[in-house]
Amino acid sequence: MEVIMGDHCHGKARVRVARRWKGAAANGGDCFKEWNAAAQVWCAANAKSYVSGDNSSVVATDSVKNACLLAAKSLAQPASCEDFAVAVATDLVARYPGMHTRCVVQVSEVPWVRVAEGGTPHEHGFVRCTAGGERFCEADARAEHGMEGMVRVTSGVRELRVLKTTKSGWEGFVRDGLTLLPDTSERMLASAVTARWTYGNGARTFKLGSPLPAVARDPAVGCYDACAAAVVEALKQAFYGPARDGKYSPGVQATLYEMGAAALKAVPGVEAVTLAMPNLHFNPLRLPKPVDVQFDDDIFVPVDEPHGQIEATVQRPKARM
Repeated sequence: MEVIMGDHCHGKARVRVARRWKGAAANGGDCFKEWNAAAQVWCAANAKSYVSGDNSSVVATDSVKNACLLAAKSLAQPASCEDFAVAVATDLVARYPGMHTRCVVQVSEVPWVRVAEGGTPHEHGFVRCTAGGERFCEADARAEHGMEGMVRVTSGVRELRVLKTTKSGWEGFVRDGLTLLPDTSERMLASAVTARWTYGNGARTFKLGSPLPAVARDPAVGCYDACAAAVVEALKQAFYGPARDGKYSPGVQATLYEMGAAALKAVPGVEAVTLAMPNLHFNPLRLPKPVDVQFDDDIFVPVDEPHGQIEATVQRPKARM
């Protein structure tokens, strides 16, 4: 039987790195980030390492790990997870011209937030806070013609936990022989949102042939951290509505669309937002007789499986997908 090699790549996963920038904060204190990275590289010549055990063209996965650590060191100023991912991906392509044709780096960020005492930001104190979800990103760097490469960035947030205790319903859906669910105009709505967004600028270029190449900052985005904060705030405001009366949700689908549209409005540099929203149920408690207790939508049973799973992309009219 004849077989041939298909697509192949290798790299290092779960590369954990913490970066401290001494005295870089506005108050003269430290800045701090903790990242967990996975980097994969593509090299056509590496097929022989699979087929014949010839590793002469393979950059060891330990070297990939070291590239991640050196990239973190190269970030002289406080940086986002996207900046870190771009530094790793472009380095592993530029450092090995004619070998690595592509590098994909995925990074998740531990949500450390500076603490404050009496409203004063602490110089070196941080607390882990998941209220804004967990940031993640991907940088995809590729060698192009000549000695030039291109890199694209995707950003996101996962486990953005949101809940409102009222102003939600689900009515008017298909009814047939499988339908048991009644219509309701009063229910809780909760989700653990995953949002992933792309940028309208397209790819940015870098030069091949030397380590840690310079990559210009995206002028349409500016600071990735600020961009992510604006997206998350827009998602939350669209989910909850105004603080006084909120906003009625006729279903997760309608709310998802409003959330995506709000994110695009908040950050002009974002081209498309893909949202995944599990519908995490809180079922009103209804005990059968003879229990002589009346429940008035005040006691609920949290149920996270099975759960509804709603996903969609909201994009600008000419977005590239």
